[in-house]
This record gives sequence, C-alpha cells and structure tokens, in this order.
Amino acid sequence: LAAIFGFLGAEGGIAAIIGGGLLAAIWLPMVITGMHVAVIMIAIANFMSTGSDSFIMVAATVALWAAYGVEIATWLKLRNKEEKSLCAGYLVAQLIGGVGEPFIYGMDFRYPKLFLCSMAGSFVSGAIALALGVTAYVAGLPSNLLSMLTFVGGGTENLLFACIAAAVGFAVSFAATWFFGFSKDEIENGPVSERD
Repeated sequence: LAAIFGFLGAEGGIAAIIGGGLLAAIWLPMVITGMHVAVIMIAIANFMSTGSDSFIMVAATVALWAAYGVEIATWLKLRNKEEKSLCAGYLVAQLIGGVGEPFIYGMDFRYPKLFLCSMAGSFVSGAIALALGVTAYVAGLPSNLLSMLTFVGGGTENLLFACIAAAVGFAVSFAATWFFGFSKDEIENGPVSERD
C-alpha cells in the first residue's frame, strides 16, 4: 500500500487526484487494521525532506471531516435513547479528543452501511483536495476539530481549498448517512443483529 500510494502521489495530475480519493476512502479500513502506519511513514519522510506533504496527510485529514459527517448525522438520526447516548459519547471523543475508534467499534461495526457512507464522503473530499492542490504544512496534529490547522502555512488559498474539500466530504457523508445509513427499524430500535 505504501508503495502504491507513494507512486500515485508522485505521479501528479489525474493519478494523484484519483489516488487521493482512494486513499481517503480506504483510510477508515486502514486505521482499523493498523495499515495506515506504513502509509504515514511516506508523509513523515516528505515532511522531513521538504517541510510539507501534498498527498498522504492531505487525504487523511480531509477524510476525517467525512467521518465527522457520518458521526453527526448518526447522532441526529437515531431515536433509540441508549444508542443516541452512546453515539454522543463517541462524537465527543472524536471531535474533542481526536479518538475515532469508539465510533468505529461502537457504531460503524454495528451499522455496516455507515462504513460506505464514510468512504463515499472521504473519496469525494480526498479527490477535491488533490484537484485543488492542497498541501499539508503541519504534522502531528490531533484528529479532532483542530485538524484543519494542518493546512495553515501555505497561505489563505491553501486553507480555503482544504476547508472546501472537507466541507464537501462532510456534506456527502452526512447526506449519505441521513438517507441511506439506517433502516427505519434501526433508527427506532438499534441494530438488528443485537436483538433476540
């Protein structure tokens, strides 16, 4: 994976745009398996040699905002009080603490359509960010609301384009979750797989 995404990032043009979308889309499954660490090493090498990264960290950071869209839509959509309460805790852990695993294991695994909703929004945000030439200038920021500071340093246009890509990814994943993330029964009663 590291070699493939390293190649796509170095190619530029349409290959990098599609590659950025693909990397953002599979970021969530890569985090679950720990495979994202190998890819992050490319970004660290880029930061050490040039002081910036225009592929890996860009795709990974805007993908977070697609995940936020799924998380907020899930919290707003669920009607089961216990599920809604759990989701609120997971949402706070992600948005404030930068820890996404509670939502991944607490909601994404239990409502599998949420994975697809997140991946759809992430693909769009990653592709847009790469198409707009967004570059990351800060490494090591937490995966919370402060993550957009990754794009400070490249001028106002860089931050603006990053915000546009993140906002579109957020909107796509929010809408996908709202309209396709749950059945009516799941909204009211929780996951079918956990009922007797």
